Amino acid sequence: MEAKGMVARYFLVIAVGVLFVFPASAKGPTAAASGPITNTLLDTVTVVSSDTVNAGTFAVERVTCPAGMTATGGGVDVEDTLKMDVTSSAPTFSGSQHRLLSQRDGTNRAPVGWQATVLNRSAGVREYSVGVICATLSGVTTMVGSAKATVGSFASERVKCPSGTVALGGGPDLENVMTMMVTSSAPTFAGSSYRLGQQPDGMHPAPNGWQASARNESTTTKKLKVAAICAPLTGVKTHVVSDAVVPGSHNRERAMCPAGYIVLGGGIDVTQLSRMTVSSSAQTYPKFHFFLRDQPDGINPAANGWNSSASNKDLVLHSIKVGSICGEPVSRAFLPIGLREAE
Repeated sequence: MEAKGMVARYFLVIAVGVLFVFPASAKGPTAAASGPITNTLLDTVTVVSSDTVNAGTFAVERVTCPAGMTATGGGVDVEDTLKMDVTSSAPTFSGSQHRLLSQRDGTNRAPVGWQATVLNRSAGVREYSVGVICATLSGVTTMVGSAKATVGSFASERVKCPSGTVALGGGPDLENVMTMMVTSSAPTFAGSSYRLGQQPDGMHPAPNGWQASARNESTTTKKLKVAAICAPLTGVKTHVVSDAVVPGSHNRERAMCPAGYIVLGGGIDVTQLSRMTVSSSAQTYPKFHFFLRDQPDGINPAANGWNSSASNKDLVLHSIKVGSICGEPVSRAFLPIGLREAE
């Protein structure tokens, strides 16, 4: 399916923007020994593209940031969170080999977009939306790791950001998007209790990596790739919330950034990686129509929270943890104008 990064073949970007400045501080999270974490984040926007998926199959959608901007995070929101599963949600890169699955393990360049796939288990056509958070940002790298999931089981992979950087977002790409399902995709933290699911509800420091898991329902061993988008920023926090999911059902939770903050990325962790599946995980807004799929295709303002859902296919109660990665900007009004041809 053709990427709809800017929806139209040409899209003129004219918007009152905000200059986001994260002040330098030697006391910033995971500060490098060589100096303080410092960077400047400019004109953050969310680019959205929506599509439909037929019954009993999957669909893929890719969105691309405006020229000169970097992807800090992204996600996918679906119409039916009980009968639809996320089968990939990951950053993309410039060039013909744009998928995360095509990138080498280790340190990679900054991403420029987001791609997600969804599987529709319902009896009818369903809608979904993919969104990427874009910013003018320097010093961004993408750390990539891979794992293999055996038949009828699941696998997890964790990647860490370089010293002196924090994780802004991340996600997994799966080798077979028809027979593999994402079971978690979430930021990780320093220490032995590093998983998002191990953090208590409330505010936490910036994450330092990403972990994702996937279940393999195919007949052969399959691969997954996991990425963490890393940058030297201060003032980054993570807001964590949780909820329970009853057997045979689904539930969603929404983690909003504090007043005056914007969301850079986010994710979801679950307590049962082999019997739960992620059905949505995407940026959210404070207004009444706050879902990503409520937003129009094209360029939208910066979001300020993260909304995720998961299905519980087990016979017992389980829980989910949702985390929003938030930054506190200092703003200055300006008017950016850009023109980009859709890739």
